Amino acid sequence: MPLSQTGSYTTQIQHNHILMPTSQTWSYTRTYIKNPMS
Repeated sequence: MPLSQTGSYTTQIQHNHILMPTSQTWSYTRTYIKNPMS
C-alpha cells in the first residue's frame, strides 16, 4: 500500500513538473519573440 501511494505521488509530481514549466516557458517564449519583432 505505501509503495503504491508513493509511486502515485511521484507520478503526480513528475506530471506537474512537466506541465507547469512547459506552460511558463511557452508564455515566456511568446513574449520574448513578440518583443523584438515589435
